[in-house]
Amino acid sequence: MRRGPCRSHSSKSLPDPEMEADAKAAGSFLMTSAHNRLAKALSTGGFDGKDPVSAGSKKEKKKRKRGSSSETSRSEHKEEDLISIFNLPQKEFSRQPRQLRLDDLSCKQLAVAVANLTGFTSASDLLATGGEYESLLSASAIRIKKSKQKIGEQAAVEKAAAAGACWRARLCRVVLLLTGKKAPDVNIMNARTLTDVTALLKSLYKSQKRKQDLDEKALAKEYDALVLELKQVKTMMRKVGDLVSDHKCARLDEREKRLDAREEALERREQQLLEREDRFLEREKDLLNKIQEHEQQKQAWQTQWNPRGARMMCSHCGQRPCGRDHDCYSDPYSHHNCRVCHKEWKVTGHKGSGQASGSKGRGRGHY
Repeated sequence: MRRGPCRSHSSKSLPDPEMEADAKAAGSFLMTSAHNRLAKALSTGGFDGKDPVSAGSKKEKKKRKRGSSSETSRSEHKEEDLISIFNLPQKEFSRQPRQLRLDDLSCKQLAVAVANLTGFTSASDLLATGGEYESLLSASAIRIKKSKQKIGEQAAVEKAAAAGACWRARLCRVVLLLTGKKAPDVNIMNARTLTDVTALLKSLYKSQKRKQDLDEKALAKEYDALVLELKQVKTMMRKVGDLVSDHKCARLDEREKRLDAREEALERREQQLLEREDRFLEREKDLLNKIQEHEQQKQAWQTQWNPRGARMMCSHCGQRPCGRDHDCYSDPYSHHNCRVCHKEWKVTGHKGSGQASGSKGRGRGHY
């Protein structure tokens, strides 16, 4: 018996096994998803796969919103307080385009960014590490500039710059302790304000704690020890006061030394004047002795040549000396008569031409 030609199935007429597998998987997925949605709807009472919003969840959302709003208001108040504490201008609260690293910030900007870094960092501690001294010197430099005093302007500016550099170095030590990174290594290009810088430092602080497995209490103790070291037991304002008092004491000591030297010079001058006065007194005594000796010599000479003493001329005739036996200078009377005039007065009762009665010529008085 002869058989006819047998025909085989073509590839188009045969079913594709991959398509069958995909169809089975899709059907099973639809069934499982339908069962899950039905079970969820029956258990929660929701419709169309949406969970019903309960009253408790609404209250929780409201509380979260209130908490977030209160936190933002608190952070804003803290920022305002820090700006007022550090006397930071409002325009410096935003990062400048040239400030790319953390050390590019000014001292006050860096202090504001670090003050809110952790719960144990405070603005008073950061001020005590050098902010008070820097503010004082900066204010004095600005005052000298406004007064246009060219003498101390350069020195005041240099002192303020040195105080700012010292404070910056101390703040960088605090940043290194809390974040584990140096200030030049911290990139702040993505931060727009100091709040963003603080958030960046907080993230670095948390990563440092997580990597090093550090305890916050231990970090707080290390921070207190570092701040105490940076304060150097005394605050910078007290140091300035001590420096001023030391300067005043030094000036007073110099003044006392000058006064002592001047007093010694005056004492030496007084001693010289006393010695000079003694010399003048001795010289005066010598002169008086010489004058006395001269008077004695004169009297001796007069007694030698005129035993009767000094004689004055007759106040009537003016031709003969006085006829007294004693010294005319010792006589209190002012009239002096010679012997001829005196004899004439005794005889005639009046004084004539100087010739006595009965005499032929003028007589001569005795010396």
